[in-house]
Amino acid sequence: MNRIVITGLIGAMTLLGYCTRASAQFVVIDPAAIVQEIQQLVQLEQQVETARQQLTTAQDQLTQARAHLAAITGTRNMQQLLSGINRNYLPGSTADLQAILSGSASAFRALGSQVEGAVRAAAVLSDAAVGQLNPAERDTLMEDRRRVALGQAMSEQALAAATDRFGKLQSLIDAIGSASDEKAVLDLQARIQAEQGMLANEALKDRLLAQSLAAQEAVRRQQVREQAVADIGSVRDLPPLGLLP
Repeated sequence: MNRIVITGLIGAMTLLGYCTRASAQFVVIDPAAIVQEIQQLVQLEQQVETARQQLTTAQDQLTQARAHLAAITGTRNMQQLLSGINRNYLPGSTADLQAILSGSASAFRALGSQVEGAVRAAAVLSDAAVGQLNPAERDTLMEDRRRVALGQAMSEQALAAATDRFGKLQSLIDAIGSASDEKAVLDLQARIQAEQGMLANEALKDRLLAQSLAAQEAVRRQQVREQAVADIGSVRDLPPLGLLP
């Protein structure tokens, strides 16, 4: 309430009190009581205004809290990013390796075709020359060819996949600047970390597969040595050549 109006009311009540005392025909009015009631009304109005301001502040704080909650909760579907990537282009076990080496791996047709192409490109002996070998020698030669070609094909595929994924990772990093809120940024960062973990896992997988191929090659060489011993026997078993008197 306007203080000028209140002051005017108080003055009017005081004047009215004087007037009532001057004339016995009017009812007696207590100006002090009226002034006190007006002052209480002013205080009540001030309390209501303070409460209204506090309510407005509380509503603003609630709106800000809701906005902050919405910014850090909910889904932004970042898990769907890069969902079309083929993550199983490398064999997953030694059994898969053997299937590719034997040409019977239906689950890795692209890798198998790449191996066949690498075998033909690197071959030195003609088909006719290979056909003159006995079956064991021919099988060993073809297995060696395919093993080397498989190692080369896996390395090429891993390199191509890593190069492509690095480009996609960069696109995720670039998207952070246009993220709409804090949750979107956090989800993007988590998605980037997950993709980096997958890349590291695939690099480890490629390295372990290469070690498996190397181990198979070592086993094959050992088998060849043992077979040679079985074919010709020990050197001590050979008859003397008669070169010494």
